[in-house]
Amino acid sequence: MFKELHRLSVLAAICGALSLPATASEVAPSSEKNYQIGVSTWLSEGRTQWNHDASAFDPLLGNPTSKLTYRSVESVILELSGRVELPQRFFIEAAYGAGDADDGTLIDDDYLSAVGASMFGVSSSGDHLFSRTHSEIDGDDIQYAEIKFGRAISRFSDEEKNFYIYGGLQQWKEEYVATGVTQTVCTIATLCGPQGFSGFAGQRVISNNVQWNSVYIGVDGNVKINDRVTLAGNFAFTPFASLDNRDDHHLRSDLAQSPSFSMDGTGAGFNLDLDAQIRFSKQLKFTAGVRYWKLRVKDENNGWRVHGVNGGTLDANLNEFDTRRTGIRLGLIFVPGGSDDD
Repeated sequence: MFKELHRLSVLAAICGALSLPATASEVAPSSEKNYQIGVSTWLSEGRTQWNHDASAFDPLLGNPTSKLTYRSVESVILELSGRVELPQRFFIEAAYGAGDADDGTLIDDDYLSAVGASMFGVSSSGDHLFSRTHSEIDGDDIQYAEIKFGRAISRFSDEEKNFYIYGGLQQWKEEYVATGVTQTVCTIATLCGPQGFSGFAGQRVISNNVQWNSVYIGVDGNVKINDRVTLAGNFAFTPFASLDNRDDHHLRSDLAQSPSFSMDGTGAGFNLDLDAQIRFSKQLKFTAGVRYWKLRVKDENNGWRVHGVNGGTLDANLNEFDTRRTGIRLGLIFVPGGSDDD
């Protein structure tokens, strides 16, 4: 009930902000610039990490029981965007991005409890990392789409500073394919391969598909430095994000495929963009800046699920699931009807 009330209060705040009256210093947007089109590239690096706790089912298992980290996943993303200025200082904006790459590393860690480690003759004062493997990420696919609706809350007559508030929806998908296995840590020979072993080169080991569906609210604005340069910033807070993750372990004959493991839950996060815009001509602007996105689920009861080859399932607690992506953005913005007096 508390979560529902919180979401209603957030929506009420958005509606209240969008209905703020105009001040005497504000002016209506020029009808000559009622839309703009953008194309950009995001030179990004991402990471997805999750871990779960299945120790309630077996006292020999640690907490976390297993942790997977898809790190340094580099991707070049192409983004197309558009924005339309509406009457009464409202606007609507949409964007779609997609990209892929063949870079990154999967780290797969497995833990025993101190009791479990002792049973296998290993002394440990706490949860014990008994196995770590590395795999190469040989392919990934990234897509996202978002739409937002907002209103100018402060637009000055000299057009040197403009500020907006908005609400929006976003869907963000990332897919990884990890190949090969290198055993970098093995403290219990009966439970893992010999340390230093490397095999299955070029063979799919684990595939992961993560999808986030989220609702966000945000503010953006820009400040004109001179006739050619404008600084722009955008911050969006995500109070609600729904996670759907599928993990396929292709070398595990005791697990089902598609999926072998699944995870779900609700979390939160934020998006941040900082850009400098340089006007080349009355209709064309170049943009350069940085972007950081992050979404996270924490302490989701029964949010992790293993799917057995016989069709049975077992639920455990999802300690944490985290996806983030950051990098440099470069792009162009086309503004039809722009004039040298802008």
